[in-house]
Amino acid sequence: MDARHEGGCLCGDIRFAVTSEPLRLYICSCRFCQRMTAAAGNTMAPFLRENVKLLSGTPDVYENVSEGSGKKMWLNSCPACHSTMFMTWENFSKAVGVFCGSFDNPNWFARNLENTVYTFAEEAPKGTVFPAGFPVYKGHALSDGGAINSPTVYPVHSMVTNKAERDK
Repeated sequence: MDARHEGGCLCGDIRFAVTSEPLRLYICSCRFCQRMTAAAGNTMAPFLRENVKLLSGTPDVYENVSEGSGKKMWLNSCPACHSTMFMTWENFSKAVGVFCGSFDNPNWFARNLENTVYTFAEEAPKGTVFPAGFPVYKGHALSDGGAINSPTVYPVHSMVTNKAERDK
């Protein structure tokens, strides 16, 4: 990658830059991401830690324990405006997950079949549509042991009901 891409919080106190392409793009519908964003989920791009630079400010760090893995994760947010920009994980210590909406240009990197996955389809809000051809995982893309779980790939755009709806 020739250029760096910057981002930051809503008020501008925290600024960061990345110096590589993302490792992958996760569009996650887990309940944690729903609660954290107060939205249908989160779009997050992980980068190797050495490719993410804090340019200004000092984020507040909130520690959370994953209900699924029991591992710790840390959310980094602005102490002034409370925007959450990135997260780190106990079980993926070499990566930083940058929340795509915090980039100055959230469209600078590709979103394609090679780099994009949808996770936690079973927890997605009712009416969520998954695009044709993309890997869609019921839960995590990786098992606890690190193996890749088997995704569903829909031949056409599909509106999927969540697990709670199916269980009624």
